[in-house]
Amino acid sequence: MTSGARIAVFAGAAGLALGAGALAGASLPTIHEDSGSRAHAVDGHGETSGRGDGMPAVPAAAGLAVSEGGLTLVPGRTGFAAGVDAHFRFRIVDSAGAAVDDMDIGHEKRMHLIVVSRDMAHYRHVHPEPQPDGSWAVPLRLPEAGVYRAYADFSRAGRSHTLATDLFVDGALRARSLPAPSATAGGEGYTATVTARRDGAGEVDLAYRVATADGPVDDIEPYLGAAAHVVALREGDLAFTHAHAEPRAGDPAGVRVAVAPPSAGRYRVFIQFRHDGAVRTVAHTIEVRP
Repeated sequence: MTSGARIAVFAGAAGLALGAGALAGASLPTIHEDSGSRAHAVDGHGETSGRGDGMPAVPAAAGLAVSEGGLTLVPGRTGFAAGVDAHFRFRIVDSAGAAVDDMDIGHEKRMHLIVVSRDMAHYRHVHPEPQPDGSWAVPLRLPEAGVYRAYADFSRAGRSHTLATDLFVDGALRARSLPAPSATAGGEGYTATVTARRDGAGEVDLAYRVATADGPVDDIEPYLGAAAHVVALREGDLAFTHAHAEPRAGDPAGVRVAVAPPSAGRYRVFIQFRHDGAVRTVAHTIEVRP
C-alpha cells in the first residue's frame, strides 16, 4: 500500500467514516498510515518490493500464483461435487519437479490450506498432512457450485510461501455480491467489533472485541499458537494476507491484529478464534482507500 493510504471501515447502512482522529472505543475508525516506508508484510506472508525510484517499499500481493520462489503447487484434482466429502491431495514441487515436504512448523502446523469461494461466501482453514509419497492430503467438502481459491500457506527454510490454485464445483452458480463494509464481523452467533486502532512504524493495528448475544466473550482460547488467525482477501483477484492476532491488554474479550493490505480496494476479512472448545469464524468487509 503506497505511502499515505488509509484503511476506512464503513458502516454499510450509513456509509459513514470517521476522520484520522478516531480514538479507542470508536466503532467506525478510519486509519491512516504514516509517511514512513513499510518495513515488511504481516508475518512475512508476501515479500516487500522496492520501486527503485525512492518511493516506499510495499508488500507484494500473495496468493496470486501457482509458482513462486522456485516452488510450484500441483493439485491432484481440481474438480469436486457440491456437498460431497472428498480428499484433496496436492504436491509442492521444486524446480526439478521433485516433491518437497520439509516445511517448517508454523503455528503448530507444517501446512495451512485456506479454501474460499470466489464470492467469499464460503471459507475453510484446514491442515493437510504429509503423505509417504511427498504429497499432502486433507478431507475437503465444498458446499455448492462455483469456483474456489485454494491457498497452500507454509514456510520452508525460514521463508514464507503462499501458492494458490482454483478448484471447481459443477452446477448452477448462485452469485453473491460482497457484503458492504462494516466495523462488525459476524458469524456462528458471534460478533467481533472494531473498537480501536493505532498506526505507526508502517503497521496498522485493529482491535476487536468479541461477543455473543449473552455479552462479551472473555474466555477466548488459544488457537494454533495465537489469540486468533486473520485472513484478508482482496475483492477481484483474492490477493491474500494472513496475520496472527494477540490478546488485547486489559480486555479479556479483546484481540488485536496488524494487517497489511497490498493496495487500495475492498477486502473480506475472516477472523478465526477458539471458544468453548470449537473454532469460530466471523467475517466482515473493509475498504482500503488511496
